[in-house]
Amino acid sequence: MPDWATFIAAGNQPFVFSPFVVAAENIVWLDFSDNTTTFQDTSATTVASANSDPIGRVNDKSGFGLNVHQSSNALRPLLVPGETNSRNVCNFFFGTAGILNFSQSAFDSLSLLEAEAFIVCRVDLDPPLDAADSGIWNFGTDQVNPVSHYPFTDSIIYDGFCSTVRKKTINPTTDLAITYRVYNPSAGVSVWSSRVNSEVVQANTDNTFSISTSCTLGGTTLGLGRYFKGQICEFLLYANTLNATDRTTILTGLQRKWGLL
Repeated sequence: MPDWATFIAAGNQPFVFSPFVVAAENIVWLDFSDNTTTFQDTSATTVASANSDPIGRVNDKSGFGLNVHQSSNALRPLLVPGETNSRNVCNFFFGTAGILNFSQSAFDSLSLLEAEAFIVCRVDLDPPLDAADSGIWNFGTDQVNPVSHYPFTDSIIYDGFCSTVRKKTINPTTDLAITYRVYNPSAGVSVWSSRVNSEVVQANTDNTFSISTSCTLGGTTLGLGRYFKGQICEFLLYANTLNATDRTTILTGLQRKWGLL
């Protein structure tokens, strides 16, 4: 597939992705390529559109109001315009810079019993040289191992997504730094799985569904604190687990949108 600019210049119409084409209910849609929903400030008055603009708020496009924000300018990730397939991405670049906090009250009101996420991202190094650069988000409630690593210094993904117990990938994952990939965890009652693109890297029937009361994207301050170092393009969260057909539909749509096919 040609890059986005070449595709449009040739007179083609752009591919339009929608997370609403499947039966599962989309409750979070964060699209860092959309500068109508990506802002430098938490009050959403100044759009982020130029290189290295700080990202202080991203509005949720699902309609559920699950926006993310970072009140401290020093801790905001930065916009990188046209980075992949001529689309903007968000650069989470060092240390505590980059954690985005969800509007938690909106999460709490949903009373979720299952969930599934898709994130299009790339890390700077796989494995990371420092464990501090290995976090990705906080969505679980494991009190012993609270940090989700994507990946850890052993190149393994450890993820507590919507679970009381953090999971460890059972299959070796491909290099997560070479190109952008779609990471896709799914959690319900007595079921938990995760995929990198379409490759299943963890699947088991041992899970207690539980979602954090302080959800974050880009790392976590829990435990020793671990932070994402790389680029995030898009994040989706569903209030249900998807069937195989719908999962493939969303995966393929994201891959087409970001030029990964």
